[in-house]
Amino acid sequence: RSSAAANSFDITEGNLYLRFEPIAKQLTVYIDETVTPEAALSREAFVLWQGLPASGYVKAGRFLLPYGLRLPDDTAFIRQETGFTYASPDLGVEAGFALSSLELAVAVTNGNSGGNDPNLAKQVTAQATWVASAWRLGASFAWNDTSATDFSFHTFTSGLSAGGRLGRLVLLGELDWIRGVGGGDTYDQIAGYFEADFEAFKGVYARFMFEGFDPLLSLDENERDRFVLGASW
Repeated sequence: RSSAAANSFDITEGNLYLRFEPIAKQLTVYIDETVTPEAALSREAFVLWQGLPASGYVKAGRFLLPYGLRLPDDTAFIRQETGFTYASPDLGVEAGFALSSLELAVAVTNGNSGGNDPNLAKQVTAQATWVASAWRLGASFAWNDTSATDFSFHTFTSGLSAGGRLGRLVLLGELDWIRGVGGGDTYDQIAGYFEADFEAFKGVYARFMFEGFDPLLSLDENERDRFVLGASW
């Protein structure tokens, strides 16, 4: 019995990045556009004004929100379950400052992953990070009211993140608490991430990762865990 065969070229991902400075080191226009494999989608498109006191900046438009570790893996529990992924930028404004080793950022956005706001409330996202030469420690916070005329619901998300280098060993970690309140009920979730990268040879890292997620703290035996062993060059 014979079957039809196929041989096709494919593009799994294509992105276009554009950065333009009408005023050098002060005014920047930035665009990050996904152009394939599906319809074009603007991931980030904002205007950035720098040079404010305390190394401050303000930006407005569509951008990724300042929360937690900026992992490149959107399927990680700390990104997927908190909702702060590369696929969920939002529309609004953000301001940030750097005071010596302390970096601060606060964003006020629609809270609907870039769509129109369904109510009068706005999402508030904030992050404070202490950055040293060999380590960093951060705290993040987000509050979002997604209530509409026929239901009431808001979420409160907070987390701690850390990273550091010990010789040839690099460590990363984040722990998030997600609370949803709606219809008189409260739902609590916990998401965690730990990564250890050891530089076995120049440019070659052995990697270990652990992820955990509890989708409902009030219910036992529903936790999910992931372990990853690998290497990167």
